[in-house]
Amino acid sequence: MPRQGWRTSIDLDWGGPIARTDQSDMVRGSYHGVSAQFAVECVSRTEVCFYLATRVARSQLHPRSEAFQCPLCGVVGAKSPRAGMAATGKDYDRSGHARRKAGRLHISALRISNFRNFQNLVVDPFPRNAVVVGENGVGKSNLLTALQLVLDPTLPRSARRLKETDICAATLESKPLADVEVRVEVELQGFEGLTGALSQFDGWIISKSPLTARVTYVWRLEHAPDEAETDASDVAARNFVWRIFGGSDESRDANRIVDELPLTVVPALRDAARDLANWRTSPLAAIVEMRPPSRTVIDAALASIASATDEIAADTALLATGNRLRARLDDMSGKHLSVEPTMGVAASRGEQLVRSLRLFIDSSRSRDVSDTSTGGANVVYLALLLERLALRTEDDAQLDFVLGVEEPEAHLHPTLQRKLFGFLLQAYTKLVLTTHSPNIAAVADLASIILLRSDQSTGVTTARTVPTADLTSVELADLDRYLDTSRAELLFAKAVVLVEGIADVYVMRSLAERLGFDLDAWGVVVASVQGTDFGPYRKLLGPGGFDIPHLVVTDGDQDVNNVTLSGLVRAARLIGGDEGKKFETKVVDFREGNSTIDPEALYAQAAAAGIYVGQYTLEVDLCPLLGTELARAVSDLLSQNATTDPAQRVNDLLDNNTPKTRHSLLLAVDNVSKGRLGQRLANEILVLPEEHPLVRLSDEELANNPLRYMIDAISAAAVMVGAPVIVRTRAD
Repeated sequence: MPRQGWRTSIDLDWGGPIARTDQSDMVRGSYHGVSAQFAVECVSRTEVCFYLATRVARSQLHPRSEAFQCPLCGVVGAKSPRAGMAATGKDYDRSGHARRKAGRLHISALRISNFRNFQNLVVDPFPRNAVVVGENGVGKSNLLTALQLVLDPTLPRSARRLKETDICAATLESKPLADVEVRVEVELQGFEGLTGALSQFDGWIISKSPLTARVTYVWRLEHAPDEAETDASDVAARNFVWRIFGGSDESRDANRIVDELPLTVVPALRDAARDLANWRTSPLAAIVEMRPPSRTVIDAALASIASATDEIAADTALLATGNRLRARLDDMSGKHLSVEPTMGVAASRGEQLVRSLRLFIDSSRSRDVSDTSTGGANVVYLALLLERLALRTEDDAQLDFVLGVEEPEAHLHPTLQRKLFGFLLQAYTKLVLTTHSPNIAAVADLASIILLRSDQSTGVTTARTVPTADLTSVELADLDRYLDTSRAELLFAKAVVLVEGIADVYVMRSLAERLGFDLDAWGVVVASVQGTDFGPYRKLLGPGGFDIPHLVVTDGDQDVNNVTLSGLVRAARLIGGDEGKKFETKVVDFREGNSTIDPEALYAQAAAAGIYVGQYTLEVDLCPLLGTELARAVSDLLSQNATTDPAQRVNDLLDNNTPKTRHSLLLAVDNVSKGRLGQRLANEILVLPEEHPLVRLSDEELANNPLRYMIDAISAAAVMVGAPVIVRTRAD
């Protein structure tokens, strides 16, 4: 290392990695190809500002030009070498930049225009770890393909030449192909302190705070079509071109971006065992090439193999077989073939020996990867791939990677999905997963979710992320903690019904089915929030979050004064804003005896806001229509020595609905599990005979039934997804 105050000269050669060696007071290196000389004053432990040096090597600056400055560390280059780095008076690290914590290079934003499902898709900010979810056909794989167009070093040039079928259909309906431009923009952040990235991104930076570079793939018409060309596909094939450039200047070629931030994509439904068995496709090959065994070990192994081969080949039977084979070949071809058949057990060259290595899954080396399950092979494959990428990063501190995995849940049971991807999403910061699995969605941070939703009329896909939602840090942490597998299903839903508890889930699903509305078939998910705190879920699903159509079903929780209050107050606060305050004022006025307030109007206003409020609690509201079934379900679950008569308590409530009879019924219900009660009651509802009042319920009968709120909610959910309306809704 040169001493402080020494003048340092770097000889840059545009073509290879930096290789600095002390030669007296000179430090020499090579970097990518064009020779140049650059002299600056050495400061502290610094050799030279790498950013400035590489700019000189690229002929972007002349070493004897007027003063120039690194935009990040403030290092100055000038006509006089002694007016260079020493002029800043800063402390520098080995790269020549002011000391700072090196960033984690990552994708910070993605914009896709006119590519397949995406007419104008924006994901900004792009999660450090991205878990892309959505229904089938919304374009999850297409999003990975769009990233590949920019970042994948293995993608053939031919794959970057788009076809008319790659163009968004909605765009082609509004303009001719010749006027269409496909564009994929990837913004990158977190490369502060990564000198290789800084030099690579020179000229690509679009923002200094935060430091952001942009890389763009564009495909457009570059040449006017011949007059004879009238077919759109011919125009596309012959006259459209693609390019990748950095920043906003299309002349700044960015094809070398893949050297700094390569994207590796693992396709869906891969045959990992087959890929691992083939040296050319196995990640093990790259790992061994990066960390090969020593020449001494290889030579010793070859000598041992040669000795063992000689012993085996000397066997009488093998010698006879070899002689017969040689004779047969001579009879067949004479001397035209220069083939000398020889028995052996292994290759005689070191590289062949290394390529014969295989991965075994036991210490005795008797079982290879093909002997494990398909899911197990996939896990091994993924581990090897991550190890390969990690070694690449170790070998070049400036190199980073993005790993994309399509449908990683394939062939993995749910518990392994949660364990494996819970670990990966915590341990790595540049994963892009596309998945249908609620198990993976449940272990992913909400901030990492990218939800793709498709417009049914146009087929255009849009993306939603959580950071736009008005969630507090506490609310977000609670949602991350309590968003289990069942509630993670709401991310894949066309519409969501939020209810208080598990019993509500069972009852609502069975009611819908008995009324002829198949929730699963229409993509409607009923999710419990395990309480009455609907607010965070409303934010999560609302316009500022994932923007999923949803509604709330909640108990009325009538108070001791026989006035419905708690449920409507809850509705007022969920409505929020000025409208919510006005609504709550009406509820308070109603409670205090204002006879001008119509309670039905309050229910209707809440329903119009997507909040369906009952009168009392679920069990009490069920009694007028399903009291017999409720009593039977409770009786079945009570212990044999129980003295409670649920049927009598239901009858008492129906005869005289008072706080006392309601309390008595709820005491009986509290003696059994709410979940098991919900299951048992759901079974009772599913087998109701055709003559049951629920099955033949008319709008008139519904109007005065306490269960109206739940049936209204089912009808509203049907409207949300375009299904046939069950009965009229209160919001109509």
